[in-house]
Amino acid sequence: MEKVCKQCKKSYTSRGKYFCGHSCRATYTNLHNNPQRLPEVRNKISKIAKQTHRQKQLMTKEARQKAIPKIAAAHRGRNLTSQWKKNIGIGVKRAGCIPPRNSHLVGNKHPNWQGGFTTIRNKEFQKQEYIDFRNKVLKRDNYTCQACQQHGGKLNVHHIEPWGPNPDLRYVISNGITLCKKCHYTKHKNTPRPLTVGPRTLADLELNQLAIS
Repeated sequence: MEKVCKQCKKSYTSRGKYFCGHSCRATYTNLHNNPQRLPEVRNKISKIAKQTHRQKQLMTKEARQKAIPKIAAAHRGRNLTSQWKKNIGIGVKRAGCIPPRNSHLVGNKHPNWQGGFTTIRNKEFQKQEYIDFRNKVLKRDNYTCQACQQHGGKLNVHHIEPWGPNPDLRYVISNGITLCKKCHYTKHKNTPRPLTVGPRTLADLELNQLAIS
């Protein structure tokens, strides 16, 4: 005699009265008849946790810091789908973690501010224009070091004509070449960095703008 499983709604012929197997029975019980979901049971669990100081122990700063490395190790190497990443972003924003989270501690408002020593070069490398330039050079060279022919790994994009004194060639594809980290270091070893045209740091740029105004 064929029966219909109460959980998965599929037909079955086993001896079970309402479920096709142990898994469906356990799932149904957990969803519908789990005593831990009852309000009186949850209140009792919470009361016991408070009396035994278990809640306080789990929420201490030391306990959280101890758990972080284990959680990170468990997730290390896991490939996240685009939908997973999107859901993480939604959860972060729902929690109120929308940057800038500490706008009162940005730039010269931060107590460790030292006048803007970040170089304009490093700031430029964060722009989409440089990211596109780098990606195009890497793709053109098939992600292969043009000095030692290493494929993949840690690769840098080297400017043939130096970045500093040649502002017009900074994002020209033909002026870039793919080098591995070791070959890039060798290329610059014992070679002084050329002077940059215009202000070198953010502080210098701010001083120039003040002088002009």
